Amino acid sequence: MKDKMSEILSECKQKLGEIAQEIAKESGDKSAFVRELVRSLAFGTLPNLAASYENDYEIQLEKCLQKGDWQSVNNLIFELTRCKLMPGCVDGYDHCGRFFTLLKSLACGDFKAVEAVIPRGIAPSANGHAMLVVGINLLAAIWHDDECALKPALAAAVKFANSKKPLNERAMIKYLIALCEQDASAMSESLQSFCASYVKTDVREGEKLLCLSAHGLYKLAFIKLPAAKFECVKMPTHKSFSREFAVWRTVNKSPELKLYFNYCGESQILGKILAFPPAVSTLYQPYLNSDNPYHSATLKKTWFLDDEAMTDKFAKDFLAKFEEQINLEALAKLAPKQKTSFVKKMFGF
Repeated sequence: MKDKMSEILSECKQKLGEIAQEIAKESGDKSAFVRELVRSLAFGTLPNLAASYENDYEIQLEKCLQKGDWQSVNNLIFELTRCKLMPGCVDGYDHCGRFFTLLKSLACGDFKAVEAVIPRGIAPSANGHAMLVVGINLLAAIWHDDECALKPALAAAVKFANSKKPLNERAMIKYLIALCEQDASAMSESLQSFCASYVKTDVREGEKLLCLSAHGLYKLAFIKLPAAKFECVKMPTHKSFSREFAVWRTVNKSPELKLYFNYCGESQILGKILAFPPAVSTLYQPYLNSDNPYHSATLKKTWFLDDEAMTDKFAKDFLAKFEEQINLEALAKLAPKQKTSFVKKMFGF
């Protein structure tokens, strides 16, 4: 594994060099450099340890679980969620597309990420998969103790829970409804049902080892319920739910948040980007004033996540703190030297 990490780190440095070299030739704009790094992380086109972590997630996670190293488990979750919250990879949804990552952030105690995904005052979600829309609207109302937003969100949730949607989706929404009602018995039943049904869906093997969404839901209850009521919520008796990790997180209410991998040398800029506060969800209506006859009235009114604006804001905030530490000329030297072609050797062009 160590050799593989070294190999990926070497590829990472080369890609960093290529990006820095290209930006240095075009404009030398450090903001453009950071934006390109963020997009590359979002799309997974930049070889890095975070991407390797996701590819080898089961290996890394199983190793930590076997050791009972809960801080390292938390570090893994933290790094994964920060990588997934990088702006620049448009999914066609509004902020509801970040719902499952939001639950993972709750699981590891990354409250800055929670506030970034559902900032106070953000418009209700309406563009995305039904469960994501219902889930994030109800969770946002619960998180911010927003009574005005809670009423319509709860009504939509009850309607969804009584539908014929997939069992795992209904179980998750039922859990959030029960949380609003402080019904510990219903919460326990729903969380058990969610764990049992979620692992039967098309999810990564890592989720079957440790269902991060379930842990996020459980921690939400710990935060929002009175202590006496929370003690009545039973942990799921399912192999995908780690009672030991749940207890560790209950004791460690605000755990140290750090990356799982060590980004050193020239690659440390990636570590700084991953550890930097996530971009705040920003919405816009790109088709509002469109005169395209194929754009429906509904599409024109639809809100989307503004990845471009979020990337720009992230880069601006990041440079305000780290601009002096970025040396494009030095990073450009990491780019692999291009081999001289036979034609150029022979004829000089």
